[in-house]
Amino acid sequence: MKLGLIDYSNSWPFLRHFRELDWPGLEIHADVPSGLNRLLSEGKLDVSAVSAYECLKAPEDYYILPDWSINSRRHVRSVMLFSRKPLDDLDHARIGLTSHSATSIHLLKLLLKGKGLSPEYLNDDAPNLDARLLIGDPALTYENSEYPHAIDLAKEWTQSTGCPMVFAVMAVRRSAKADLRTDLQRLSLELQQARKTFAKGLGPLKTEMEAQFPNISVDFDEYFSCLDFSFDSECQRGLDTYAKALATHGFIPPFSSLPISN
Repeated sequence: MKLGLIDYSNSWPFLRHFRELDWPGLEIHADVPSGLNRLLSEGKLDVSAVSAYECLKAPEDYYILPDWSINSRRHVRSVMLFSRKPLDDLDHARIGLTSHSATSIHLLKLLLKGKGLSPEYLNDDAPNLDARLLIGDPALTYENSEYPHAIDLAKEWTQSTGCPMVFAVMAVRRSAKADLRTDLQRLSLELQQARKTFAKGLGPLKTEMEAQFPNISVDFDEYFSCLDFSFDSECQRGLDTYAKALATHGFIPPFSSLPISN
């Protein structure tokens, strides 16, 4: 089985867990979310952690596995809009978008549409930006005094909707599911086991993470307290709310229900 995992600190405990397994035939590919989206869509991966948006735009291609997600029920610290102005003042602003994301880009667009704002979206390397969207480790380490407003998009979403914000899910290609039944059963168990290792705090993993990510100065215990890795009914409600908003604004085709595997 070809498995994709996110190559950010927030997914490192899972990457560590799977790399240490004795699992003949398991191939692990680590990349940023947008890279994993592409590899899964091209059939170069069988199952992968991907941007939630990737599954929602093409539900005929994927099932969402019910064992894992990256979500936040408050602020998240690693999906950030760094801005010269408050969020409400970004009408006609020039906003640079990260190339690493799909879910967060559309989350930002939904939040600004909800405020009646119409900014100009550009590549992150465009000149004279009024704001920059960064995710993952680049967001955790970014420092630039030109952008005094650090806006946490998960906080904006959870406060406006009352729902968790689901950023990433574990997706399997529909064409591969039947051939992977045994592997998917083990994947489910291993994801649950990996979560248990830091369910009550990172413990010894914190020291390992500090050595693995020396350029990230955040307290990893505090950062992981912002995150949740389940895909419970509240997460499903949050993802359903996000999907319906995307469909309403024409970002994805008309939406009926989440393509969750049983």
